[in-house]
Amino acid sequence: MKWPHRPEVQLFLPREVRSGDHFELEVRARAKRPVRVGPITVRVLGSAWLQPILALRAVVYEGGELPEGESRWRCRVELPRDLPPSFHGTRLRVAYRAETHVDIPFWPDREAGFELPVLPHEQPLPDETPYHFSTRPEGPLGGRPHLEGIVDRRVLAIGDSIAGRVALSNLAAVRYSSLEVALVAFESLGLQGEGAEGQRFVLALPLPLADGEPVSFHMRVPTVTPTFESLYGALRWKLVVSARHARGTLEVPIPIELRAADPNATARRLVPALPSIGSARVAKLWARVGAEHGFTLQDGALSWRQRGLTVDVGREHRGREGVVLVARVTWPELGLGLRGGPRSALGRLLGSLALEGESVPGSFFVDHALESRFAAQGRSALRMLFPGSLGAVKVAELTDAGARLELDGASEDPGSLSRFLAYARALAENAEDLPERVPPPDPLVQAMPAWEAWAASLAEAQLDRVMLGVEGVFEGVRVRVGHVMVAGEELFASVAVLADAPLDPCFVARDSVDLVAMPKLDAEARTLAASVLEAGDLEVREDLVEVRVASTVGDPARLEGLLRKVARLAARLRRGAGPYR
Repeated sequence: MKWPHRPEVQLFLPREVRSGDHFELEVRARAKRPVRVGPITVRVLGSAWLQPILALRAVVYEGGELPEGESRWRCRVELPRDLPPSFHGTRLRVAYRAETHVDIPFWPDREAGFELPVLPHEQPLPDETPYHFSTRPEGPLGGRPHLEGIVDRRVLAIGDSIAGRVALSNLAAVRYSSLEVALVAFESLGLQGEGAEGQRFVLALPLPLADGEPVSFHMRVPTVTPTFESLYGALRWKLVVSARHARGTLEVPIPIELRAADPNATARRLVPALPSIGSARVAKLWARVGAEHGFTLQDGALSWRQRGLTVDVGREHRGREGVVLVARVTWPELGLGLRGGPRSALGRLLGSLALEGESVPGSFFVDHALESRFAAQGRSALRMLFPGSLGAVKVAELTDAGARLELDGASEDPGSLSRFLAYARALAENAEDLPERVPPPDPLVQAMPAWEAWAASLAEAQLDRVMLGVEGVFEGVRVRVGHVMVAGEELFASVAVLADAPLDPCFVARDSVDLVAMPKLDAEARTLAASVLEAGDLEVREDLVEVRVASTVGDPARLEGLLRKVARLAARLRRGAGPYR
């Protein structure tokens, strides 16, 4: 008689799960020899503090004899949309687990459990108008502490920024000692009450030098859990503006909402105009100089719009630092993974040593740090964006969607203002056709001629230089062939056929075993899918069939055979095309 044994069990989960999602879990059991087991179950559990909030259970195998080797089962999970996200705070804790259990008669059972991080579902961001706040809306009283200000928005995405201005009154009579802005979390175990204070992120501001002088701030939202409210608990956020003085503390709590939004939500949202310029004299100067460069003066800011490019120029009061000219420049998404900003003093020294003898535009690479998906491609893009010297202009922020430029103490000097406007507009225009001029990704520079030649052989072809790819018509079928980044690190080749009619069934397969659970696939489609899977992972959506190959492609003509197979598979998966439809 052979004794039973405990097969090894693995549970495979998606890397990212959001409330309201549909996703699949996979159980894999590996037996050293045939063994009889009872039911194999999968559970997804959730709890808020110690209270159960979710309990899903599925039997993936009714029981029987497991064969020697590996067996696989899948189950589909649907999370309710109103579930709170995973959160570990000081008072409120929300956690989720995925567990699998193998019942083994007359022998210890096998179990495996893993934490399942659940992210909040994505929400759009609204267009907003500035929000004014004050400790006394009617205005300050003589000799009394008074705080007032404005913020540009109250609904933000994680990683977004909130900007505003704060002013204090009666400085001669009130001894103010500090001024700060804090982003504060409030946790409650139910929906009632404000809750207990949790995380706090503080930004200290300089004290103003005169009554009513605005102190500007720009605060980035850190990576935190967004606002949520549920029957099991709530997390709310406030922006607390406070000023300490000899007799106490002035404090204004401003309710804000943090949302999980898609990466492009901030770029799509309309934002309030920059802070007002102020006096009529300055406004007249700005209107005249701005008109020379095609800018218009609206709500105290200079604006320029053209073919999806925008430049908004205003000024910010920064206390003892004085007045700073600020230009926000936006352009269509570049897709280069650009992220840059000023270097520290040590970083400037190291940057200068690293670039000794190298030709660079002005001092950009010395004074500013830069990240991009591919180093050489990013540096080439920077040379196109900033072909000349920056002079006194500082690039405070640079992304794929735009840049923020700053210039100290030039808001009332016509010559400096004119040069700043010209520089900001030129930067926007330099970015307009940048994706058509940048070199391909670093590993694919030598392959560019082959891709250009292949694009010329297609009808209606469009060449993407940023990730080196082509979309066009190949043998009567619209296709997209190129490269994609997987997990932000590895470059994969992608071969896709774009469907002209909805496809069915839709699935993701990594090997032929995954096709077993696809009853809608007829024999021809199954054979084609298995053949395509020899090249890489296969994904079928309603609008396309895509194969991802774990390598780069030097000559896309070598993919034509695979492309024809994918096209035949797409034709076979059109709804109503097969014998079982």
